[in-house]
Amino acid sequence: MLATDLARGCVISFGMHKASTMIADTWEWGGTHWTPRDPVRLPTVRRSGTMVYDSWRQETLLFGGFINSTAAATDWTWDGESWTQSAQGIAPRWDTAGAFDSTRGRIVVFGGRLVGTLNAETWEYDGSSWAQRFPATTPPARHQHAMAYDEVRQRVVMTGGTSNVSSSTAPLNDTWEWDGNDWIPGPSAPGRRFHQLVYDAARQRVVQAGGRLANGFQIPETWEFDGSQWSLRATSAPFLPPLPYHISIARHPTTGSAVAFSDTGEFVWNGNGWALSGVSESIPSGRGLVACADTHRNRVVTKVGGLTSEWNGERWSQGVVGGPPNADGASMAFDSVRNVSVLFRFGQTWEWDGSSWTLRTPASNPPAREQPAMAFDAARGEIILFGGLGFPSGFPTPLNDTWTYDGSNWTQRSGGPPGRFDAATAYDPLRQRVVMFGGSDFGGLLGDTWEWNGTNWTPMSPATSPTPRFGSAMAFDATRNGVVMFGGGFGGFSASNQTWIWDGLTWSQITTSAAPRARYFLAMAFDPVNNALLTIGGGPYDNISDSYARDSWMLGPPDIAAATTLGTGCGTQPPVIGSPTPYLGNQEFEIEIRNLQANAPTAVAFGTGFQPVPIGPCAYYLQNAYATLGTTANGFGVASVAAPLPVDLALIGTEYLAQGFAIGAPGSGFLGIDFSPARSLSTGK
Repeated sequence: MLATDLARGCVISFGMHKASTMIADTWEWGGTHWTPRDPVRLPTVRRSGTMVYDSWRQETLLFGGFINSTAAATDWTWDGESWTQSAQGIAPRWDTAGAFDSTRGRIVVFGGRLVGTLNAETWEYDGSSWAQRFPATTPPARHQHAMAYDEVRQRVVMTGGTSNVSSSTAPLNDTWEWDGNDWIPGPSAPGRRFHQLVYDAARQRVVQAGGRLANGFQIPETWEFDGSQWSLRATSAPFLPPLPYHISIARHPTTGSAVAFSDTGEFVWNGNGWALSGVSESIPSGRGLVACADTHRNRVVTKVGGLTSEWNGERWSQGVVGGPPNADGASMAFDSVRNVSVLFRFGQTWEWDGSSWTLRTPASNPPAREQPAMAFDAARGEIILFGGLGFPSGFPTPLNDTWTYDGSNWTQRSGGPPGRFDAATAYDPLRQRVVMFGGSDFGGLLGDTWEWNGTNWTPMSPATSPTPRFGSAMAFDATRNGVVMFGGGFGGFSASNQTWIWDGLTWSQITTSAAPRARYFLAMAFDPVNNALLTIGGGPYDNISDSYARDSWMLGPPDIAAATTLGTGCGTQPPVIGSPTPYLGNQEFEIEIRNLQANAPTAVAFGTGFQPVPIGPCAYYLQNAYATLGTTANGFGVASVAAPLPVDLALIGTEYLAQGFAIGAPGSGFLGIDFSPARSLSTGK
């Protein structure tokens, strides 16, 4: 669910629906990357809702949707700072479509699915109440359709969807236009459902992209409507997601062009094709994903398929092609003595120096194997490799051999735990031990803990231990002084999202307010820039098309970013101050002042310490002001000043205040100057 906030210059996203889960969260995209918002109260998690931006009232309406087994019965509005709930004035429904008629100041909604049936109702919302319209002509009932408002022709355009509850029914290929009084039939349109419709203000065209046919296949086509006919403009789309996902498209908040979002970046429509917009990243995903922390270059390096990607503490780089053909069955660790990432795969030893891969040719090599345990023993300056799934006699066999690599040659060491593969391994620099947990042999899953001291493996006897599992991820957490393990599989599609820490004596479970979905075959490394654990990918889940996740999660120390509003505003039209939560690395962080006179001169002052000082009828809240930045409100009465937050750990815990001031109506506030409340900010992760 996306909407473009024209006043504040950002795209708003609420929630996400995948095949086996739904997420309720709010994010904003200001032109280069997404920023999480943490309002006190969120709408209930849902799917198939409708979100429309109302430029007259400068708020976004979230309407309808499906919550568990019930249609949503309340509306929500987002003003850039918080969500507000209100009673819904029409029967709950989902899979509807809506658009804002900026000429008449109404949100127009048509159709959708009620329990057991579809409808052909037309409703309008004026910001306070819903009213049903009864036009002379009404389109057929439908759901899974799309709508957009043509600002030049001043009509709401609607296309497609399906007129049957069954998804196997062919999509409708009609075009309808709402002029505020009646629906007017238009030319034939490309028949789609779950497609996207957006008005491209830069080209003054309605753009239709993607969508599905009756058989469920995604169609990578982009069409344009000029008010008289539809034209096919592109037959491919680099952002097209795999089934069963739907593409996400909105209006660019600055240029007005159509912009599409995917896990490989943001793409802007130019009339002939889609081009990458600004800074983009490709989040690693897939089977055979391995990672390690390059502490020399302050990067997390990951290899999946033919691509090598790096995390710089803020975003993933575009993948570099080359090196091992893929990392399926491989293991990887960073050699901090020689400053290279070492990958072992099927008897081959590869090294990554930050720019290219080199295939090493040591005199001796461990026999070919899959999923061995591997870590860098910094105290001894060597890579240690144990076990894996080998084929010594042509049949898969869990191995129990131990090997070390000094950068020149592999050496086999004597002894070892019982044979296994898919075990979790990490090096503990405080205790100078390599820790290994679990894995699998053909007799079942393992739940034992072992340590390597450079000479021998020792079985440990913790009082508390995680349940047996395979495919977990493990790394040393320097902020907690222990080895942390996440996830793991129990067989079939059953997986864990538990977090455990090993202190050398026992395992303890870490409870967090949020965690990645349950998964296995993920990768994890300690991010040296953010001093936090970073997970990458993992899976599979309970749906074959949703097998491997494209996400990264960070488990950092309890340095929590916070933003709150203190005091009250002053003036005939009191300004409102707001901001995202000040997370490190948010290069788009800014202080917003809203509810101003259009084009009003505005300033934001920064200081430390909250101490109200009366100034006429207003209050000045900054005890120690140290900077003032001037700006001007836009035509919507919104102003902002940029205060980018780099990835700098020295900023953690920094506390400061901001207050806004603007020229108001004559006689307003103090000498015609309106005062906002104060914004208290604490920088964190």
